[in-house]
Amino acid sequence: MKYIFITRFYDGAVCAKVLHRIARSMIYNVQTLRALAASLVVLTHLDAMLIASGIGREHLAFGTSGVDLFFVISGFVIVYATDGRALSPLRFFRDRLLRIVPLYWTLTLAVFVIALVAPDLLKSTTASLFDLFRSLLFVPYVKESGEIQPVLFLGWTLNYEMFFYAIFSAAMILKNSIYRVTLLTSVIAVLIIAGVFVAPLSTVSFFLTRPIMIEFVIGAWIGIAYVKGRRLSTPLAIACLLGGFSVLIGRFWLWPGGERAWWGGLSAMAILSGALSLPQYRGKMLQLLGGASYSLYLLHPFVIIAATKICIKLGLFDNTLSLIASAVFAFVSACAASILSFMYFEKPVTLYIKKVARH
Repeated sequence: MKYIFITRFYDGAVCAKVLHRIARSMIYNVQTLRALAASLVVLTHLDAMLIASGIGREHLAFGTSGVDLFFVISGFVIVYATDGRALSPLRFFRDRLLRIVPLYWTLTLAVFVIALVAPDLLKSTTASLFDLFRSLLFVPYVKESGEIQPVLFLGWTLNYEMFFYAIFSAAMILKNSIYRVTLLTSVIAVLIIAGVFVAPLSTVSFFLTRPIMIEFVIGAWIGIAYVKGRRLSTPLAIACLLGGFSVLIGRFWLWPGGERAWWGGLSAMAILSGALSLPQYRGKMLQLLGGASYSLYLLHPFVIIAATKICIKLGLFDNTLSLIASAVFAFVSACAASILSFMYFEKPVTLYIKKVARH
């Protein structure tokens, strides 16, 4: 009925554009990849259970590649979502902030409170107001452990995401998507080259000139190809998907110590390109988990800790089978918690803040 109403009362060409945007707004295979990327990261943090069951830590390392897949998808989604839209740079950056900040700040403040009242529960996070300030503003810094991580340790990836958004928002002054991505590519290329040949003067300059930034560029160019209608043949798409996952998972054994930006980025490029060219998978659970992937990424360490304590109390750490069952329980619990967070926190809070921002 809604589409009939549009057809009757509006110009046909305008109606066609509206329906085209509605039809293309959801790419189910991308949502599926988001769910898989978040699940890979969760897998690496089930190490307490899986290593105790006899699985070597090196066999779980491939889960970190979920981050590489996330970064390539981010580059793609930003180009896809902004192509043909008259967004100001400020409006674009504001929308990205409203998407990222509410959940991240909430969990960051939760970790800070834990560090304040029960510091023994945390490893390297201390209740420092300066660290909290830098974390909330996405400024990289070195923890006491020597790692570049914010208060909520998984937030290191969001520092990269926000820097990518800042560069792309500046590129939004250009109306053509190809020009935007060309400018994005040039800026990131200069930064990476500077990081290779010029000694960084600070933690921030070191962090933001790492080659991993190239993964956003890879995703952005895939976005350009996609909006221009470029697709792979089905056999080639399948080969890219299978080959990409093989490299993504196997590179830790085949090329240990290799630069993740190249192996992770190129394998994620193959995976995303293949998935975009295949029929859309509409499985409801994976679609829902894909929508909740941001919550799953940030929430799962909290859920895993709670699930581990429950399993220990139930005596499920006694043998290999019970340890694996505990890991499955923790994973399912993390997925359930993320879906609840997505439905009852992420979506309503984001919509409310956007509503307030509009007024």
